Amino acid sequence: SLALMQHEQIKNQFIQQNGAQALVSFIRDGDPNKQSETQQEDALKILWSTTFNNPHIVNTLQNDVKLMTRVNDIYHHAKEKGNVTLEKAAEGLIWKVEKEEKFKEEQAAEAERKKDEKKKKEKVSGVVEEEEEEEEEKYDLMISYSWADMDLAHRIFHHLTEKLGYKIWLDQEQMHGSTIEAMANAVDNAQFILMCMSDTYKRSANCQSEAEYAHNRKKHIVPCKMKKDYNPDGWLGFILGTRLYIDFGTYEFEKAIELLDNEIQLQKKKRKAAKEVARVERKAIAEENASKNERKVSQAPPEINLKRSLGNVSDWDEVNVRDFLLKENLLSMIPLCNGINGEELNDLYAMCKSNSASMYRSLKFELLHGHHRILPISTFLRFMSRMRSACDNGLSSNTQTVTKIKEDPIQEDPIQEEPTSEED
Repeated sequence: SLALMQHEQIKNQFIQQNGAQALVSFIRDGDPNKQSETQQEDALKILWSTTFNNPHIVNTLQNDVKLMTRVNDIYHHAKEKGNVTLEKAAEGLIWKVEKEEKFKEEQAAEAERKKDEKKKKEKVSGVVEEEEEEEEEKYDLMISYSWADMDLAHRIFHHLTEKLGYKIWLDQEQMHGSTIEAMANAVDNAQFILMCMSDTYKRSANCQSEAEYAHNRKKHIVPCKMKKDYNPDGWLGFILGTRLYIDFGTYEFEKAIELLDNEIQLQKKKRKAAKEVARVERKAIAEENASKNERKVSQAPPEINLKRSLGNVSDWDEVNVRDFLLKENLLSMIPLCNGINGEELNDLYAMCKSNSASMYRSLKFELLHGHHRILPISTFLRFMSRMRSACDNGLSSNTQTVTKIKEDPIQEDPIQEEPTSEED
């Protein structure tokens, strides 16, 4: 059952025993005329739950065109008939398999576009604006709750908005109102996520999707316990971690709201202080770089001779690998290849040759989620081409001397910053 899938150990055993594959066969190959809508809904919800924090399952489902065609058919049919719960179950799986990664890429690309526009304006005007850490969010809070806790969640919403002036995103109609993409937009545009914890919240695939998305986007989550004596475990306990929570189940409503307001204001102050520290650091780095550039203009830069044998990639060390990526303008590959030597680079190339489509998705996923950057297909293809020249076609076995201008180390973007456009 879906309730059992909320326990990670049981879910992992289910996957290891080919339970997910059995559900795939049921949905993809089963006779729709012999399946009830309840059976379809349960199968979709359980399969959806197996995709959470499991890129391998997501990748497998992405490659099953027949399955996802069938899921899309179920979604449209349920929508036409007005079966909201079946529609949401199908939509959830479609979001996780087909849309979530693309949505994140579009968000990252939009952030890059805005930065490019800013740079162009600065170039035309000659005035360099101070770089902002991130855009200001539209909402103070996004409230994530289950249908069983609707009354209390709405009471919290009305008190915070009407009496305390908070700007809050809340799906007023819960299951009927907003799409999952609207939820994702709300998470991205909120400073804090109010996670209303209860047993029904834990058992809801929709709620898990919201909480997991917020957690993976590294949003600040403020947990609220909705029922007295409820102890979160499983995936919900993992996301809760060591966070302090506001106990609406134990305290009177007015007291709990006061504690919640105090916690939000405290976190706002911490966030503001952290932004100020980051701003000062960025300014100091910019001034230091400007000073270095002035020194470079006034004196010829020192040159070093870096000798490496280009005949055998396996002999390269970590520095040689980084130099190779820089020389070939493969900047987006640098975070992915950080700390690996030539032999390991060779292994990576072999994996990419063996299954290029799957490896491109994996590398793109890692770069997007780990570094908030995009891996363009053109960069991946250029990497394959340059590695093919280095490994398959073979380079001159003679030791070559590469004259290299000593450069400042490339600064990797902090995880919380917006992605920067480094290449085509």
